[in-house]
Amino acid sequence: MPTLTDFIKFLTERSHTLRMLGQNKPKTVNTKQILQKKKKEERFVLASTVATTRKQMSQVILSTAQVFVQDSNGNLVTCRALLDPGSQFNLITADLVQRLKLQQIKRNTIISGVDKQQLQRFWEQETLSEGRFYTEEEKRYEKQFLETTTRDVDGRFIVRLPVRPGIILGESRSQAQRRFEQLERRLVKQPQIKQAYCEFMREYEELHHMTLVEDLESLKSKESYFIPHQAVVRPDSVTTKLRVVFDASAKTTFGTSLNDKLMPGPNLQKDLLHITLRFRVHEYVVTADIKKMFRQILIHQKDRVLQLIFWREDARKPLRVYQLNTVTYGTASAPYHAIRCLKELATIYRKKYPAAARILEEDMYTDDISTGARTIQELVQICQQLEAILLKGQFCLHKWRFNNPDVLQQFSKQQRMDKFYTLNKEEPLKTLGILWDSAQDQLQYQVKISKDQATTKREVLSRMSQIFDPLGLVGPVLIKGKLFMQKLWSEALDWDQPLSQEHIIAWDSYYSSLSQFNDFRVPRNVNPQNIKDRLIIFGFSDASEKAYGACIYVVSTDNQGNIHSYLLCSKSRVAPLKTLTLPRLELKAALLLSKLYNIVKIAFKDKIEQVRLWSDSTIVLG
Repeated sequence: MPTLTDFIKFLTERSHTLRMLGQNKPKTVNTKQILQKKKKEERFVLASTVATTRKQMSQVILSTAQVFVQDSNGNLVTCRALLDPGSQFNLITADLVQRLKLQQIKRNTIISGVDKQQLQRFWEQETLSEGRFYTEEEKRYEKQFLETTTRDVDGRFIVRLPVRPGIILGESRSQAQRRFEQLERRLVKQPQIKQAYCEFMREYEELHHMTLVEDLESLKSKESYFIPHQAVVRPDSVTTKLRVVFDASAKTTFGTSLNDKLMPGPNLQKDLLHITLRFRVHEYVVTADIKKMFRQILIHQKDRVLQLIFWREDARKPLRVYQLNTVTYGTASAPYHAIRCLKELATIYRKKYPAAARILEEDMYTDDISTGARTIQELVQICQQLEAILLKGQFCLHKWRFNNPDVLQQFSKQQRMDKFYTLNKEEPLKTLGILWDSAQDQLQYQVKISKDQATTKREVLSRMSQIFDPLGLVGPVLIKGKLFMQKLWSEALDWDQPLSQEHIIAWDSYYSSLSQFNDFRVPRNVNPQNIKDRLIIFGFSDASEKAYGACIYVVSTDNQGNIHSYLLCSKSRVAPLKTLTLPRLELKAALLLSKLYNIVKIAFKDKIEQVRLWSDSTIVLG
């Protein structure tokens, strides 16, 4: 019987065959010949055979390609290229510049484009995750962590900052002081924010997460870095309404920053979709997060000179210099350090706390835990193990939430009385970026319709990216918005060019209808009272001339013999602007289904009993 890998290979080859049949005779060019002919001129080359044709290619909305790029030493590096036909600039990430070992020239250029975070969020929802390998730098970082990380007498981790020796920092004190004085002037006009800011910094010092630097003369003989800081107000947060964030990307007089000097390390974060899928199949679930996770990890004393800040509560008093003693939010290495320390706890205490170790490795997203069990007793045991294993590293869990109030009775009375230790709010709160009503055990959406009219392509994308739907549960509605965005793209409109009245009317009609999402509810549990804890997977793919997609349903039998069927997840794509035959789009849909199932398979592991994938295309099935 063919494997899933064989099926994906078959679909890819079949799709390629149909594409080649529909083209004019192509001319094949081998990149090795190009390299030999233009060895000095060519810096970047594709490490594959490239087919070209005279036929002009149409634009495709935000497509990507995995390409090989030659670094300065002639080695090929794998990277992901985002193809933006409307862009007038060619941009490259700082991380890829480092990987390619390229020389940099400082230049001031005005760039007008879409907001990076909006585009990233929109794109990440459309992309299925791919595996990746460690770079040589990431391997060095991992080795450094193993060789230099220690723990104090209480078990708290002490880590070294992973510096790149070739990056030299210039003078940073002047800019940090100037930005702090600007911050002071703003806070004078906002007394409530100033009060919250001072309380935040006061707690920082009381917890010894920052300490006053008494000997300022000693800083002159060391490479140091002053980090500017500012406030981020989060009105939706249950605990911290205001957070002070640190800008470790602020440039020094040499044009370098602390984040340039720090290696970010490999991405150890588990895939959000995997965690969310598993969260939907437990009978009893729990969510919690680690209190001040980054700040529970100490930075080695020798490296704290790279984490200096200015601070004072009263502008009439002398300006003081403090050093930050813990892993700092805003530094490039902070996410790696936090997740890596948790994984180290799981490795060390796996035999004593097996359930908790598995959850730390599989069901954590940043500082959030979302997991579950078949019975209340199992869930209580998981909670107890999680608290115990995390306390070994001085990490504390809070903001516990359960879909069954009986679990809460297993906690002490003092814990139940703490308003931040357990959350019993009736309104839904975000879990993994999705609103979860723990009382009703339902997932739901919240769309805040802006009263301001969207009149440009940039504003349309901004509104589209606000709807977070990683499971694709409202995909049939969102695909209409994607098609509208594609239409704007096909007309080659600039980001800030006013839309036509026809476009504005069409967008307003679609956008106003999204308010109905606020009444949409979906059961969190797609596996209710399953007697065997085994799942049957049904997948479907289909295509039209405008779009194609795939969805997966979960079927199970409860302890009363009733059969339940729920939509688990889906993915949809707009068809390329270049005209494709319907059979080829059906193949694309089938390939999308196979990739989506592969994600489900990784998430559920041995829970899957049977699999049935369906297509109504004879080309796909032939």
